[in-house]
Amino acid sequence: MSLPPELERLIVVEHLDDARALKTCALVCGRFCCWAQTCLFRSIHLCDLHNLKWQHLLNILDVSPHIASYVQILWIDATAHTRTFVDLLVPRQWNTLNTLHVHGIRLTNAAVARTMKHLISSPALKTLQLSLLHMEAAVWNMLHHCSSTVADLHLQVLTFPWTNSNEESKLDCQLPLRSSRPQIRRLSLFCASNAIEMLSGPHSPLDLSQLTILEYYKSPHTLLTPLLQQCNELTCLKVDAYDPTLQKFPLDLPSITELQCQFCGNTICDVLSQLVYPAHLKTLRLTTFEQCWPIQDNDSDGRLTIEQQLGPQIEEAVIQKLTSMDTLVVEVAVRTNNVALEITRTIERAMPRLAADGKLAVAFKLAGNNKWA
Repeated sequence: MSLPPELERLIVVEHLDDARALKTCALVCGRFCCWAQTCLFRSIHLCDLHNLKWQHLLNILDVSPHIASYVQILWIDATAHTRTFVDLLVPRQWNTLNTLHVHGIRLTNAAVARTMKHLISSPALKTLQLSLLHMEAAVWNMLHHCSSTVADLHLQVLTFPWTNSNEESKLDCQLPLRSSRPQIRRLSLFCASNAIEMLSGPHSPLDLSQLTILEYYKSPHTLLTPLLQQCNELTCLKVDAYDPTLQKFPLDLPSITELQCQFCGNTICDVLSQLVYPAHLKTLRLTTFEQCWPIQDNDSDGRLTIEQQLGPQIEEAVIQKLTSMDTLVVEVAVRTNNVALEITRTIERAMPRLAADGKLAVAFKLAGNNKWA
C-alpha cells in the first residue's frame, strides 16, 4: 500500500534530517530524489575548496544545474580557492537563495568582485552577512548591486578600515540606476565604523528609513547619531555591555522602546547609567546562561553565583531608573527545557519585587537554536 505523494513529501522534507537517509531516499524514485535533493542542498558551506568534495559538488552542478535552485543558505569563507569559487558560483542562477554569509573574502580580485555582485543580486535574498578583512570601497560598489529584497544586513570588519591612498578606495563610476533600494529592517554593525560613512552618504545604496532593529558593537562614528536620528522606525537596540565605545553611543534615542544586553555588572554602570531620559524604554532584555542560575539557591560551596548576587542590584537600578518600563525579560540559553521552571523560580528569588509587580519575564533558548520558548 502506497502513501499519498503529499504525505511522502512531508515525511522526506520535514522529518528526515539525516544525510545518509536522505541519500537513500534519493535512490528510490524520481519524486523522492527531488525531495531529498531539496534537503541535501538547502545549505552549502564553501570552506575548503581544495578538498575533493567541493570538486565533486562542482561536477554535480555541471551535470544537474537545477540543484542550484534548491540552495537557500550559502556560506563562503576566505579559504575558498578563487578559481574554483568563481567557477562554482558565477555560471548559475541562485533564484531561491535567501541567506548569504561571506567571511574574510577580499574584493580586490575582479573575478571575486563580479561573483559577489552576482550573488547579492539574487532575487530572493533576504539576509546578507559580510565579515570582511577590510571595509574597502569595493564593498560600497558591491552593495549598489544588492537585491531589493534584502532586509537583514550584517557588516563586520575583521582587520583594518579602508584608506583613501590605494586603488581599492576608487568608487565605481558606472553604478546601476536603482528603481528601489533595499529597505533594511535589521542592521548589525561590528567594528564597522567606516561603514557608517557609506550608509550616511547621499548616494547610499541602502534605505534605512524602515530600520527597526540595530545591533551595535565597537563602531563609533561622528555621523552615527545623526544617521540614527533619521531612523524613526528604530525601536529595538542590541548592545554589548562590555563595549567601551558605548560612552559615545546615543542610547537615548526617543524611538527606542526595547534595549538588549547581557545580564552583568556592566549593564548597571555602563548601560543603564547612560540613560538620561529613559521614559520611552518599555522593555529591557538581559541575556544569560543556564549555568548562571543553579536550581538550588546555593551552590555546593554555599555561595551564590555572580548573577544571583547581581540580581538585587539590577532590580534596584531598574526600579529607580526605568520607572516607565513594562517588562524586564531575562533570556536564558539552556541545553534542555526541563530546567525552565526551576531556573524561573531562581531568577524570581533574585528579583522578588519585579516578580511581585508582574514586571519580570523569563524566556528560554535551546543551545544552537534560534527559537525562544
